[in-house]
Amino acid sequence: MYAVVKIKNQQFRVSPEATLQVPLFDNEVGDTLNFDEVLLIGDGDDVKVGSPTIEGASVSAEVIESVARTIGVRTGTVSPTPRSRSPVSPVNPRPARLSGVGR
Repeated sequence: MYAVVKIKNQQFRVSPEATLQVPLFDNEVGDTLNFDEVLLIGDGDDVKVGSPTIEGASVSAEVIESVARTIGVRTGTVSPTPRSRSPVSPVNPRPARLSGVGR
């Protein structure tokens, strides 16, 4: 069984007991996250597609680790050329273990 879930405007293909990194949430390690925006549920040949989401379906996950990265900024001279670089701030992922996909 698998599902496609929308988490902070990103789509993730998830399955039970899988581990994935999701965008930063304000939760602590051990907290449970519930995602209600399930776009697709598949179980073998049985595939259910929502329009846009499947009503009553949800995916629950447990936060297992908090990965915090510092925001990186490139320094240097500013030049008016198209090859100049701008500061970059990465997205802080947070690994979560999925506990179940429900209908």
